[in-house]
Amino acid sequence: MEWHGYIVDGHNRYSICKKHNIDYVVGTLGYETKDEVMEWMLDIQLGRRNLSPIQRIAVTEKYRPIYEKQAKENLRLAEGGDRRSEKFEQNQGLPNLVKVENRIDTTKKLAQVAGVGKETYRMGAKVLNSNNEDLKQRVLSGETSISAGYKELQNEKNEEFSFSGPYQKSLINWGKSDF
Repeated sequence: MEWHGYIVDGHNRYSICKKHNIDYVVGTLGYETKDEVMEWMLDIQLGRRNLSPIQRIAVTEKYRPIYEKQAKENLRLAEGGDRRSEKFEQNQGLPNLVKVENRIDTTKKLAQVAGVGKETYRMGAKVLNSNNEDLKQRVLSGETSISAGYKELQNEKNEEFSFSGPYQKSLINWGKSDF
């Protein structure tokens, strides 16, 4: 499949056919925007493979910018546009503004696309976006569950911010003095 001269699906088939001088038929996608094509590609990737939930989250996270852009555009329309513009100031409190009936919760939408719950998606994305490469690999391999990986990440974070040393007692008792 191609879109505006770019192969968006079937790269391997294309290469094999070209290598062996086999005629091939290329279908053309009728989408108008790159974002529409990207969503189609996501659907194809998720529908084709037998992926674990964390792998589905990893694939879906690549498309977060598309959904964030849609959410921002939706919010911009609801608020009357650029907050610094005269039109925005004029429209404040007026009933003719666009009503957002389909608010876009980016994480909820991505979770639906990935086929997992919102909390599972949120925890999986946190693990995948962390700097702990060992933890990411364990969760991606299935050795550690998404939930256990998230808890481990939270424990690391809590240990990082725990107070110790000579000022620990004064920090704990701070604000408890008798004046």
